[in-house]
Amino acid sequence: PIEFDPADPPEDLPDLSGHYSMAAEVLHADPDMWSKLKGLTTALGCDFATCIKPGIENRGHRMIKTIGCVAADAECYTTFADLFQPVVKKWHSSTEATEHIIDLEPSNLVDAVVDPGAVDVVRVRL
Repeated sequence: PIEFDPADPPEDLPDLSGHYSMAAEVLHADPDMWSKLKGLTTALGCDFATCIKPGIENRGHRMIKTIGCVAADAECYTTFADLFQPVVKKWHSSTEATEHIIDLEPSNLVDAVVDPGAVDVVRVRL
């Protein structure tokens, strides 16, 4: 396994051949992404290396594709959009580019039945 320390990231992205995550696919498809994003941080201090650490250290398995990245705060989705937009698109098997709206305002929550006919699968992860 590769040891990857976000506090002391390498100059070059480690070799991701043999890694089976969606983040690894996106990073492999755009070799310049690492150099473009590695120096950026969100207002709360999350850097790109922290976001991709799970996918670097965990090679995964070709039969069980994982996401391979983590957003430490909401701003990661915009600051590191070059990574997160294609990963989210792959995860949801979406072919069209859609904007993911993040609303963290508790007063906007509603008590409504999301799928009254139980036709669609609804998955919520907290």
